[in-house]
Amino acid sequence: MNQRMITFTKALYDKSCKHAEAVATHRVAQLEKEMVDERRHTAEFLNKYQDDVNSFQIERQVHNTKKSRMEARTKTLHWRLEELKGQEAKLSSQVLDWRNAHSRAADEVEQLRAQLAKAREAHEKEKDNRQNLDIMHAEAMLAVKS
Repeated sequence: MNQRMITFTKALYDKSCKHAEAVATHRVAQLEKEMVDERRHTAEFLNKYQDDVNSFQIERQVHNTKKSRMEARTKTLHWRLEELKGQEAKLSSQVLDWRNAHSRAADEVEQLRAQLAKAREAHEKEKDNRQNLDIMHAEAMLAVKS
């Protein structure tokens, strides 16, 4: 009886090993078929969209080039902005100096105009006084002659 059990167990074990091997072989074959199908599908996909991929890569290179140029320009503009900000304070001071000088010159012009008006007025008075003196002098000479 022991011998039968051993034989039965051995047969069962061998059958189980064969079945496991068959299942594993079938699973490996199935996985290999899935890999072949996936490779074929990937190749079809790549062939189908290769033109789009190439176009996208070219477009990406163009945009990267533009981006690089813009970044370089931005750096240059930023540097120039900083330089101009430095000059702004100096120029603002100079503008203020020029405004003050202009204001002083305008005040001086107004003073000179007022002095000129006074001088003209004084000249006119002097001229009238001289004419009056000349007339009085002439009258005095006529009075002396008569």
